[in-house]
Amino acid sequence: MLIPRFSIRRLLILIACCAPLFVMMAAAWRRELWAAGVVIALLFLVATLFVHAAAFGMAWLLYQLVWQTRVGGPPAGMRGDGRGPGAGTETAAAGEQREG
Repeated sequence: MLIPRFSIRRLLILIACCAPLFVMMAAAWRRELWAAGVVIALLFLVATLFVHAAAFGMAWLLYQLVWQTRVGGPPAGMRGDGRGPGAGTETAAAGEQREG
């Protein structure tokens, strides 16, 4: 499908959600301090989300490179197969059996 399906309802909801943001950006452009503060706070919130996502990506990549390339795989405590320390201490859900 070349053109994704959008409904009028979804577009109206998107416009209604974005309108306050653009009103605040316009007020910030007119040098109203409260609006500039709100817009800057929102920008920092978005930047923080991207930094946290990047940090998670780097940690995941490091895990993949270090632990998965080893011959034995991850250490026993991180396997999740029941052979590590503390195996059998968690309770299984009703009707589920742990295969070992």
